[in-house]
Amino acid sequence: MSFAILTAALITVYCPICFWVWADSGFLKNCGSVFNVADNGGVLDFAGGYVVEVSSGVSALVCSYILGKRHKEDRIEAPVNIKLNLLGGALLWVGWFGFNGGSAFSADYIAAIATLNTQICAGASMFVWTILDLLITKKADLEGALYAGVCGLIIITPSAGFVIPGYALLMGVYGALISYGLLKLWLRFAHLAFVDDSLYVFLSHGCSGIVGIISVGLFATKSVNPMGSDGLFYGNPMQLAYQLFGLVVTITWSAVMSAIILLILKHTISIKSPYRPGINMDEMSKLGMAPFYNAAAENSVIIPKDQLKSFLGEENYSHSTAVAAKTQLAE
Repeated sequence: MSFAILTAALITVYCPICFWVWADSGFLKNCGSVFNVADNGGVLDFAGGYVVEVSSGVSALVCSYILGKRHKEDRIEAPVNIKLNLLGGALLWVGWFGFNGGSAFSADYIAAIATLNTQICAGASMFVWTILDLLITKKADLEGALYAGVCGLIIITPSAGFVIPGYALLMGVYGALISYGLLKLWLRFAHLAFVDDSLYVFLSHGCSGIVGIISVGLFATKSVNPMGSDGLFYGNPMQLAYQLFGLVVTITWSAVMSAIILLILKHTISIKSPYRPGINMDEMSKLGMAPFYNAAAENSVIIPKDQLKSFLGEENYSHSTAVAAKTQLAE
């Protein structure tokens, strides 16, 4: 089923947008000439704001809506392994230098400025988010800081090779403010109310990608990249118009095609497995536990499923309470 979804999405969602944005004859890259605009311009996307971020965020939202909410028991998350979160965030951050810097396709000035902008924007976003946490909740949250860093990486992606570092810093600052506010609003009004986007993919990738795309239309300059275009702040308001038009096309295409794929699969091979209470393998793996047949193990401690049931009581046993009780039982 996963292969069917990924293959269909790759062919019908990703590939057309990729061609429209980056091909020399692409529709969005040349939308100015398509509509007979004097400058014959088009959208700018240095490393995948439209192609990767916005399209995946919108598709995730559509998928979450069509898939439906998780069972109530499955919404109880196991404790987060902060060390693994930090390691994963660091690996992602380092990898993003290749993602953005490598989009210059050459070890030159453009690659260097893209890499520098990536670090500046992500770092500024993480810093501002941490300050907001300290002001509002009176404590710094590592998970939130890592989330902010990822949002900063996404925001700078479409403009990494088109803007000066000063604007990259500004984008990280207001990007963190927007991302922080959107997350709080989402958790209060939208999360589990009408959609269950458990990893907040729409917020982090979709919304941050939109912020980044609009920022290109504001701050892009040919002084950084002669292959690009000047934005609104450099006397070219049409570039912002192109960016907004590209957003409308990308969001519409991603939403419609993702919905078609998911609805076809939903009514043919099904896309949602039935809820089965018990020890959940994914939750166990978050805690460094290895699954065994009818048992759970952490390091050298093996906890049989029957023993967990007897310890917790048959009526109280569930995968979430079982995983939460494993430390007490092991001791």
